[in-house]
Amino acid sequence: MQLTFQSNAFAVRSALRQVVDHLEEVGMHADAISTAEIVLAEVMNNVVEHAYKMDPDGEIYLSLVQVDGRLQCKSIDFGHPMPDLSLPIGKENDLNCDLQDLPEGGFGWFLIRNLTDNLTYFRENESNMLTFLIK
Repeated sequence: MQLTFQSNAFAVRSALRQVVDHLEEVGMHADAISTAEIVLAEVMNNVVEHAYKMDPDGEIYLSLVQVDGRLQCKSIDFGHPMPDLSLPIGKENDLNCDLQDLPEGGFGWFLIRNLTDNLTYFRENESNMLTFLIK
């Protein structure tokens, strides 16, 4: 499956719906579909918010291929590069606190790292490329 869509929240939601529908059609296990939806939502929303800095005219390219029962994913955008050209570490936050004291942000890369294998990022010809396998 290959999709190209604009860098805005509506287009990301639409792309996620298309991905889920496609994965259901090809018979992927429900748990793997849920994991893919979580990871792809985090990845694509990061592209919208950080790479394109909320510029709705940017394009996101997404490629999904089933390999040995797993989902191989590739995201390409032409936005700003990752800081220091490397993936954020992501952090597990302590959630044992009052609701008003919950930390904001930082969960996305922690989730992405824990729900994927072979996560790689590189910048080439003014584009960001992120590849990974869904666990």
